[in-house]
Amino acid sequence: MLLQCLTAVAILAPMRFSVKRLWATTALFAVVQALAVAPPITANDEPNGPELIAGAVDELDRWVPAVSIDMGLMIQETAAGFLTGGIKDPAWVQAFPASERIRQSASGDSRPFAPVSALSLEFMTPGIPYIPTRPRMFVHGEVIATFPHSFRTAKNGDVDEFTLGFPAIGGRIAGDNTEQVIGGQGGTLKSKLQRWQFAGGAGIAFTADLWERRIRVKPSFEYLTQEIEVSGLIKRATAIIDRPRDFDDHRLIILKASKTKRYHGMGAGMELEMDTRRSGPLLVSMFANVRVYRFMGDLKINLKAKNSFDEEAKFRFELKRYTYRTAIGIRFRFAPE
Repeated sequence: MLLQCLTAVAILAPMRFSVKRLWATTALFAVVQALAVAPPITANDEPNGPELIAGAVDELDRWVPAVSIDMGLMIQETAAGFLTGGIKDPAWVQAFPASERIRQSASGDSRPFAPVSALSLEFMTPGIPYIPTRPRMFVHGEVIATFPHSFRTAKNGDVDEFTLGFPAIGGRIAGDNTEQVIGGQGGTLKSKLQRWQFAGGAGIAFTADLWERRIRVKPSFEYLTQEIEVSGLIKRATAIIDRPRDFDDHRLIILKASKTKRYHGMGAGMELEMDTRRSGPLLVSMFANVRVYRFMGDLKINLKAKNSFDEEAKFRFELKRYTYRTAIGIRFRFAPE
């Protein structure tokens, strides 16, 4: 029941962010749930038990390669902000309450939830005999696909296409298009987790046969590398005559900068795995895991944008030290009978 609840949480939560993948997530949910309620494997009138899933040669006594696919969430914390200098155009006609600063500063924190899916390859050693739970080593490597989504950490105004507050209708403009009525002005700083991440780890698996199922508890040491793209944009319209009518009577300021940085993190993981059925040489299992990574090194990104008038904007971004990942999935373990 616990694994089924984790399945629902990890699968349904990403749908808020990626409706296009509704069919894929629904299909994975159905398969996992079907495996979760599958009855124990039996053979004619022999008693039920995990040994029938394990095969004639117990999988605990052999090397076992495996491949798995999972889906879950990655949770990160970020902080960001931006600061601009003053307007330096001598032709600017300042009209109250227009500010001499290109844009007011802004800062903010966010905790983005990124839906992720991973393909993993695992190798597990034979268990140590005569020791309870038959401890065994395992290593794994992962390719993680992220469903890209930009997160706005700092914002001021409404950054968009420049628009006139009083557009021309029938060749006539109803009023003065002062700086205050020009739309699309503002500042923003966004971060975006890049599509591909890579991870790996090693640990010890402890095995127990419970409720006519084979259960493995797998603490591990984990590594993760990922790239984050940060982009900042400032937009401002400045009037160059007393009564501006259209964009020809303004100078449009656009300051933008972007940078992509790779981060490396180390941490710990815990996984609960349960064998569900045998299909020929394959043992099919379901699992749920949680991992915590601590990123190393300089986690800040500083950007600067400047135009021909020597007007500038500075952007700053910082990834917090700890990132969390949780997932559920299916594993296919190669263990011929």
